[in-house]
Amino acid sequence: MPRCWLVIVPRGTAEVENAGTPFGAGVGVATSPLRPASWQHRIAVELAFTPVDSPCDIASDQRQINGTELLVGAVSSWQPVLCTKPGLLPYAYGVVSDALARQQIRADVEGAPGMVAVNRPLPEEASTPDDPILYAPLSASAIAVGFNVERVPSLATTDGRLQGVRYSDINLTPRLVAKMLTQSYRSQVEIGGSRPYAWDDANSIHMLSDPDFLRFNPEFALWQSGSGKHAGGLILPIGSSDLARQVWDWILADPEAAAWLAGAPDEWGMVVNPLYGTTAESNSTGIAFAAPPPDSFPKSDPYCFQAAALASGVVPPPLCSLDWMPYGATFAEAAHITTTANDRSKTSLNQFAGTVDDVWKRSSAQSLGRRTIFGLTDLPSVAKSGLQSARLSQAGDNGADRRFIAPDAAGLGLAVESMKADGGMLRLDPAAGDPGAYPLTTLTYAAVRPFALEDDEREHYAAFLDHAAGPGQTPGQKLGQLPPGYLPLPESLAQVTAAVAADVRTLQPPAPAPADPAPAPTTTPVASTAPPPSTSATSAASGFPPSAINPSRRQSGPAATSDTTPEVVAVAAAPRPTESISQLTPVLAVGVGRYAVAVAAVIALLAALAALEVTKRPRRRFGAPVASATNGAPPIGVVSVHDVAPSNAAGAQP
Repeated sequence: MPRCWLVIVPRGTAEVENAGTPFGAGVGVATSPLRPASWQHRIAVELAFTPVDSPCDIASDQRQINGTELLVGAVSSWQPVLCTKPGLLPYAYGVVSDALARQQIRADVEGAPGMVAVNRPLPEEASTPDDPILYAPLSASAIAVGFNVERVPSLATTDGRLQGVRYSDINLTPRLVAKMLTQSYRSQVEIGGSRPYAWDDANSIHMLSDPDFLRFNPEFALWQSGSGKHAGGLILPIGSSDLARQVWDWILADPEAAAWLAGAPDEWGMVVNPLYGTTAESNSTGIAFAAPPPDSFPKSDPYCFQAAALASGVVPPPLCSLDWMPYGATFAEAAHITTTANDRSKTSLNQFAGTVDDVWKRSSAQSLGRRTIFGLTDLPSVAKSGLQSARLSQAGDNGADRRFIAPDAAGLGLAVESMKADGGMLRLDPAAGDPGAYPLTTLTYAAVRPFALEDDEREHYAAFLDHAAGPGQTPGQKLGQLPPGYLPLPESLAQVTAAVAADVRTLQPPAPAPADPAPAPTTTPVASTAPPPSTSATSAASGFPPSAINPSRRQSGPAATSDTTPEVVAVAAAPRPTESISQLTPVLAVGVGRYAVAVAAVIALLAALAALEVTKRPRRRFGAPVASATNGAPPIGVVSVHDVAPSNAAGAQP
């Protein structure tokens, strides 16, 4: 494949570059960058390109996987390698909400995915020994606040050499993020320059002028914002997700942010937008917000700005908060909007509009060198878009010298090490992590029901897990590797995924306990008053107690290694009791059930002989008296089989 480079040749002023040539300084730099004096300063960057076509057969069947958007980047890299392996089909990954993915994995309908990717487990009752749900770690990543903020001079600026240069570091606390999410800065509700509320009189116009922000980012006191609207709010993804819930959990776990959301003003008098008060008393609707914490980012303020009629007589349509700050469709789109500093909002008034539809025109992107915009996105999208990401403080770290943690390998690694078991998964407690753990780190898990799959499906999904646990955890830009924005799984978690892959291949349903043999029938059935046999006694006799079958016990596969961390052992082995391997039903072994066949054959023979004996007796008309040794009446406790036979239309026994 041909090699390609991008070559940058630095140039100086016209006086320097044109020296010794007929060209003067007034015509600009007129010499070639290829001349030796200039070329010797070149900067060469080798370029590599990912193939744009796919080796996967687009006409073949597919194995469906649905789930969180956070796994899209990894699957996009793994898929072209997986589909070239013999016997495997392409994997179709569909982004759906985590709640919907959890519903789909339980649905026994045509077209339901055989595997889903989620960040929170299903309810515990969803997994049973007869139909277990297995969880396998796939990737470690995080949610991030991406930003594209350039230095715009203000009256306090003393050195203009940094003008237009993008900031690389911004520090944010849970309370500052809460202010951005709750439309509490004045720039979020003062649409079109209006002042609809009085509750925000003491609130800052936007975050970059908030003393709460400036105390942790003092350099911003020397510069101004290029866009007040975008400095007071976040570009947010629409829809629900476990990632959104994790952001709110982090905010609500912080005492400083929680008190502010409950209605207490901060040290400078700023208060929460009353529509987001987390107590009934602080909320203008009388209903507490975030009870329970939401799994989305609602824009609750209903204010709409009404512009005056135009000279043409056209009355502009109202301009509401969703028009003022639109959502992005996904976390990736939120990153793209932030990168381009173009939210595509229709907020530019067309004074010459002849129709209502033509009044509000799409605004242009922010000018280069004056861009100011923040977006809530995921770490793979940040890496792909070339954004900077904010450093965040942990929930509960409310001191003046609090620590701000970047979403880098160190911060994510400490967060993964701090995670605790929760319903079969590892999750980060936002208030109890390592002091250096990035607070919005998350693990994405595959959830699969092996007993709901056909044999070939089990093999294909197991192959996906094998790649995710092995080559898929190698960082790199090549196909099949783990792209930027993800942290490779620790070896202990990769071993869990490999073990689950083996379970998906080999795990067998528990065998039903043999039924108690029925008593041999007599010539005349007798009503019995004895209680039914005990279920526990039956289980004990059969050697299969009700809880003996383990959903995570597999027949074969690699054993757990000795270097697995205690936390991971707890997650991997929690559903695996210590009963002997004989309690698991082998595929070919006969076991104690081999005696049941002989017993059943004897019972069947006795029943046939008894039935033959009954048929030898003479039949009589329905209702005729039965001869008896006790005055012609049937003996007590004995019911004649002839007395309960139905009659035909003529009243005669057929």
